[in-house]
Amino acid sequence: MKRVPALMALVLVALAGAGLGVPARAQLLNDWRVACGADKGAVRKEGTDWHFAPSRDFCPGSGGSIRDGQRSEITTRKVKATTRGAWLFSTMLTFRSGRFEPFDLFRISDGRKGCTAPLKVNVTENGQMRFVSGVPEPRTRGCVTRVTTLAPSERVIRRDGTEHLLEILVNFDGHGGFETTLYLDGRQELYGVYVPGDPEPPRSQTFSFRHGVYAREAFDFSMVSRGLSVREVRPD
Repeated sequence: MKRVPALMALVLVALAGAGLGVPARAQLLNDWRVACGADKGAVRKEGTDWHFAPSRDFCPGSGGSIRDGQRSEITTRKVKATTRGAWLFSTMLTFRSGRFEPFDLFRISDGRKGCTAPLKVNVTENGQMRFVSGVPEPRTRGCVTRVTTLAPSERVIRRDGTEHLLEILVNFDGHGGFETTLYLDGRQELYGVYVPGDPEPPRSQTFSFRHGVYAREAFDFSMVSRGLSVREVRPD
């Protein structure tokens, strides 16, 4: 895949004036906390680093049983779905496991129940990544889930503790849709677009970011997300 400079076309959004600090809406997507709760010690923060280990899934409707899968996730605060702008998620990631179960590493959530998130980064059994999206179908009260990337990533998330630079650029269009570009170790690997379905499904009201390990099957692992940050950016 063609090499691209790691986000060279982006610059930090200029602050409105000296001393004003980070724009409030940028802080909303960089304010992380444990999602739904977790088993003791499964998710912990040390400075700007987050450590993840197996936990039962305590989100509503999951039953709280590890047999129903596992969820060791953190989540940001919410922004309105009418928000326009681009945000860059960035972290140095290490993952260790002797197992090869697939799992979700990053998600853009709108709080929906009974349907796949608007976007999730799914790590397959061999470590390749792909984008998966769900769109509610109001006429059938179901959910249409689809892989939104033509091919999985060429580079992989290794499970031997190799450190990777993971960058995810999310550009919200202000109408409930967004573009997402994923970079691994400085190379663009995935690109996808999410648009609300037609005709007129229930629209997302808010969006938030989630990061960690969510899997349908429980398995042993350890993951460290070092120097995690989310910054608002703009085209140069």
